Amino acid sequence: MGLGEPSPALMSADIDIYAALPTGLTPRGLTLAAAAAYLGLTTAELDAAIQDGKISPPTLPFARFDRPALDADLDQLSGIREKTAVALVGGTNSQTSASSGPQSAASLAYEAWKPLAAQQIEYLRAYVDHQTAVAQSKAELKSSPDKKAPELIEPHKPDLASLGSLGPNLRFLCQLWQTSGSFKKERAASTQAEYRRMLNRISEQIGDVPLEALNDPRSFDEISNWHELIGELSGPREADNRMSVLSALLSWASGNSEIPTVRVNQIIGFERLYVGDRSGKIFSDEQIEVLLAATDPMIGTGVEIASETALRISDVLRLPWSAYDGEILRTTIGKRRKGQAPRGVAIPCTERLKRRLDGMERVGVTILTTPTGYPWERHNFSRRFRAAVSACGIEDRHFHDLRGTAITRFARLNFSAEMISSITGHSVKTVTSIIEKYLKRDELMARSVIAGVDASRKAG
Repeated sequence: MGLGEPSPALMSADIDIYAALPTGLTPRGLTLAAAAAYLGLTTAELDAAIQDGKISPPTLPFARFDRPALDADLDQLSGIREKTAVALVGGTNSQTSASSGPQSAASLAYEAWKPLAAQQIEYLRAYVDHQTAVAQSKAELKSSPDKKAPELIEPHKPDLASLGSLGPNLRFLCQLWQTSGSFKKERAASTQAEYRRMLNRISEQIGDVPLEALNDPRSFDEISNWHELIGELSGPREADNRMSVLSALLSWASGNSEIPTVRVNQIIGFERLYVGDRSGKIFSDEQIEVLLAATDPMIGTGVEIASETALRISDVLRLPWSAYDGEILRTTIGKRRKGQAPRGVAIPCTERLKRRLDGMERVGVTILTTPTGYPWERHNFSRRFRAAVSACGIEDRHFHDLRGTAITRFARLNFSAEMISSITGHSVKTVTSIIEKYLKRDELMARSVIAGVDASRKAG
């Protein structure tokens, strides 16, 4: 059954399904045939009116027409009043002007969603804490079987069913976008997969928010609270990425005439949690040694490859053994956008990295594999890496910082951006931007520069 299509049972029953309603109860969710009959049109005439923009397309689940919305369209066509928007709050039907204001449909939907949004945020935080406690309990029981397991009560999930009466929600929109031609045509397969992962998270966590509520400017505050929570739980980069995908989704919907429920992207230009300036935020040699000694060997190999070659995490994870000839890693690098050919690069291995690779057992096709021998999913590897860094007491460091660590090391050895680009395969512009981002301008660097000037004069 396709997205937005009614079930076969409903399709076969058509208008007769309304005979099952209690006497006196008038349906709001109308099938195409019922909506046409309500308007005094044939189904073909209703289709034509929708195409001409005179009648709004169905806005309820399973491609149903909302009767009060049809009334609003008729009122506008008849010149009785300006087009109205309809909201259902607490079972009460309210018709209001589509313009902003305390009585607008967006405002009513937001007021209904706001308290539940706060409860959902509390639940998400409590759920993660609960899962962490469960994992810790299992680990303790494994090491001490005689120990009694503590009673862990799972947090109560808020009842969000009442939001269903407010029309299509964000979960529906996430599904709809993924079936659209623009989603598939404008993004490479790998980007689509990453977008789908984040859209699934968005659906799970805030998918119940009514689309109408997102038209209210105050919804920005509730979405920002979710953004900050994800920053705490999954890191600022992941939180920013999810917000970027959500913003792209809302921009697509607000610019699509076939989705009248979304009229504006309230979160466009949101403030990012991840700070681009990472001056001094590199891994010291001591921290890398501690990390390599304490973590899983495969995670350690990923750390060593990134810190020695300046490869991105995605490039590290997909490195096949066939890329290593005993001396050089030959691969393609960079973000591959649709229509762009991958860029090949040959990276000579340092002695340290060579010892690591030569001493490894080749379990799978890729150099880095899970315990079962399969390539890593990026988010799973990132989660394991973050856990290892945290366990080692290393704060405010991400896997991406290993690339900055490598290039900063090269720069401190007085290699130019051109020389570094020949090692890493990046463009000179990219190398320069990484140096700008990570290389801390401190007294140590200043003394190094002056010492070099003095040394050159003595040599002359």
